[in-house]
Amino acid sequence: TGTINNDTPYFEIPLVVDATSDKNLVILDMQATSGDLDTLLYVVDNYGIIVAENDDSVPGNTNSRIEFHHTPRGRYSIIATRYKVEEGKTTGDFELSVSILTEEHTALPPYSVSEEDLLAVGFPEINPRAEAEWTILAYYGADTNLEAGIIYDFNEFELAGGSNEQVRIAMLLDRIPGYSDASGDWDSTRLFEISADTSGDENDVYPPTIDTEPLAELGELNTEAGETLAQFLVWGIKNYPAEHYAIAIGGHGAGWYGIIIDQTNADASFTSMLSLSELRRAF
Repeated sequence: TGTINNDTPYFEIPLVVDATSDKNLVILDMQATSGDLDTLLYVVDNYGIIVAENDDSVPGNTNSRIEFHHTPRGRYSIIATRYKVEEGKTTGDFELSVSILTEEHTALPPYSVSEEDLLAVGFPEINPRAEAEWTILAYYGADTNLEAGIIYDFNEFELAGGSNEQVRIAMLLDRIPGYSDASGDWDSTRLFEISADTSGDENDVYPPTIDTEPLAELGELNTEAGETLAQFLVWGIKNYPAEHYAIAIGGHGAGWYGIIIDQTNADASFTSMLSLSELRRAF
């Protein structure tokens, strides 16, 4: 417990995780008990790097909660503070509870990435390209208010020359209505092998023109799902063999929490974002 005010805007509390398991779950729960205190929590590792943080536990609740999964063994510091820390205006008492648990994990079923599974989703059968030096697999979640910016990114691939015999570029792009009317304002998920720009538009032209013809129309896919990413990777590696691969991911992100929000499928708290554990599993 403690009191946060202008004289003491934060508390630094040591945290030691010494369990031998790699399945540690650290739960921090900070509740304001008086005043108008708007709490804020950080976890900082032994090198001074922020590894977890939370301002509002849920939308509309200014108390803070962190569930830090797969916490590595080591020494940490908990910073219990207020919104904007030293520049903050709120004050009051707080209670902080700290729990270190062992997570129970069950084996997850494999992602559905067989040839039959890919065909059922709509990934097309094409003649595999000759082996290139590099294949870039671009997985772009534009089913958000970032749609216009991601369309610019697509156009930059075209302006750079698109796919060639040395470097192949395949893209899965999911769009949404209402944010950009570029190139027909389609709002589904499409698959491309990016070609060179033919319309002559530059980066300052709005809206840019997508000149690449789609390889397939996949309908409305949930791009924040790890299985969708895994399916795209399997399809891309099968059809665009290369000595080296690069994965480019575009969309809203939240650091260690994850990346890619699919606004058509996301819940209000964004807890269904493509998480780091899903990325690991897909890769």
